[in-house]
Amino acid sequence: MAFAENIPLNFNIISWDTISSYLKENIQIKRSDNWLQLLNERVANSHRELARSTPAIDKYMQWVRSRGNNIKAGSKSIPSSILGPKIIAGEIIDVRISCRGPDDALYDRDEQLRQRLPRGCTLIQCRLQDEAQPRLDFGLFALRKFSGGLGDDDDREDDNQAWLRYFLEHPRTASQIICTKKVNGEACHLSCISLPPDNRLFLIAGSKNVHLCFRSHSDIAMYGNDSTYNYASSFCHTILDTLSAMPDQGSKLLNFLSLTRYTAVFEILNYSHQHVVNLSYLKNEKNRSELKFITFAQVPHDFEQAVTNLCALPPDYGIEIARSLHLSTTDYDIIENQSHFLNAYLTSIKYRHECEGSVLYFLNKNDQVIGLLKKKTIWYVILRAIREKARPMLGEWEKNHKIDLPETMKKTSRRLVAIQKWLGFSSEILDQWTILAGEFLTWLSEGAKKKSILRNDVADEYPILWSKFLNETNNKDDFMTNMADNNAEEDIWKQLNELKISKHQNKNENRGKHARKNKQTTDIAGDEDIGLDLPDSEENNNDEEQEEN
Repeated sequence: MAFAENIPLNFNIISWDTISSYLKENIQIKRSDNWLQLLNERVANSHRELARSTPAIDKYMQWVRSRGNNIKAGSKSIPSSILGPKIIAGEIIDVRISCRGPDDALYDRDEQLRQRLPRGCTLIQCRLQDEAQPRLDFGLFALRKFSGGLGDDDDREDDNQAWLRYFLEHPRTASQIICTKKVNGEACHLSCISLPPDNRLFLIAGSKNVHLCFRSHSDIAMYGNDSTYNYASSFCHTILDTLSAMPDQGSKLLNFLSLTRYTAVFEILNYSHQHVVNLSYLKNEKNRSELKFITFAQVPHDFEQAVTNLCALPPDYGIEIARSLHLSTTDYDIIENQSHFLNAYLTSIKYRHECEGSVLYFLNKNDQVIGLLKKKTIWYVILRAIREKARPMLGEWEKNHKIDLPETMKKTSRRLVAIQKWLGFSSEILDQWTILAGEFLTWLSEGAKKKSILRNDVADEYPILWSKFLNETNNKDDFMTNMADNNAEEDIWKQLNELKISKHQNKNENRGKHARKNKQTTDIAGDEDIGLDLPDSEENNNDEEQEEN
């Protein structure tokens, strides 16, 4: 993989006055003009330099240690050459959930966990020559976990409104909703901080659970070939290449991040590791990957106070600012939080083609994000389900030279029936997808026997295989675009009212059901789900396991 080693970043320090003047000249936000006031207040109350430890940070680390059964704080040394001559030693501390399989159950049942531990949390500790005590500060604090409705997230056959627990206020109180296109890649984060005593800027970036500190491609190489860093180092290389290709070599973005102490949340799209959406357009791009900005997040000023905002800025503000700083971003729409608008929009999402779906950000009257909701397309959920049935079929062939095609088709058919129940689409659509899935599984099995298709092809090149299948068999998968049932628009508020009735009726039943460990089929990475009332399960040691969020 080739990296732009010969194009260094611009690490010159720029004042906030210069950056704010640039933003005023280059941003036109449609909804409101108070974005600059929000930024000015943030910069006035932030420090770009790595700070000395505070009682709040010490208390946070005490909390992390007290939750050792399900929180892991792993540290690694920062190569000394990255830190500069005045710093004796430094380390990165990544704080993350420690559990086997998906972490939904832990977050579902623990409000404190939802508020204090985002999907990406890193502290930096450095010891300076002239200071007795090491400095300890947050380096990165990404977006908090959020959920989706039934069929839009991990399987929640017994709790289809778990997403409500992730809202700070009832979604009905929101005034507007920012609807962003969901990017079908892997989570990636970036922040920037300056090191004392000379304001030496350096980057903190990586994957969902693993982050590195660096300034150049050679810095990344210093962390070695440990498989733990595979995803994170690849993402960091892509970030450097993206910044070095900017007109200012990333100068304004890095200074903006260091002054605001925001964490930029991205998705990385990679041609070599595709999920469901086809990324063939990246084949001839540098590194075959692309960085897509999603939103900004920030560390709370006080962890003892209840969280009142799930993002650093309203997402439309963040996207427009990121665009002005030369980042490629996701797209967005703005709708009023009125039932007929919301229901119509949710229905339109369901029937989209070649798209994972949307993430809806609910904003209250103060422009605070009070909740996020995933909404995925029927196309995406069904293709993901077919993939998860195809993988074990091909694995059995490679292991034992046996393929039970009829059984795989039967399991897939049952799965599609369940998805129809969750997502609510017509029997005509179900029948067409069932036929298409059967033809695809047959095509795959024939390819496996000819040794032209491997299980790993389904894992990493599934969209390419799917497109090839459609072309070779003269099939189409866009038949739903004209089949949306607008007379059956989802009434999200009706669902909430039904929840109030059903949750009390099923409380005791669910308690008994979750008292034991139940293995469930999922359509994401990870083979096992965790019951809501389970004791902490053993740690998953694969730090770099990636999932489709």
